[in-house]
Amino acid sequence: MSYARSVVKSLQRGTITFSSGSTNTATGTISAVVLAKSLLIFGGSSGGQSSSGATCKERVTLTNTTTVTATSEPRDSNTVGTVVDYQVVEYF
Repeated sequence: MSYARSVVKSLQRGTITFSSGSTNTATGTISAVVLAKSLLIFGGSSGGQSSSGATCKERVTLTNTTTVTATSEPRDSNTVGTVVDYQVVEYF
């Protein structure tokens, strides 16, 4: 019996945590990937409400071969902590 070769070279999962407060960017580190062959998947977030009651909106970016950057806005000095989930899929 023969099996087809997988098209996925690596799958990396992680979380990025924003502590309470107004900082609106945070990063996570991954093993190096080839950007042109990689897909970043935003897995959702929890927390993240500012003191004005506004719900923060998060997004993730594959900044370079080893860094995922998360951005959360709007944030102020009383914003509760936020956790962002992500996956990076690298293909052959």
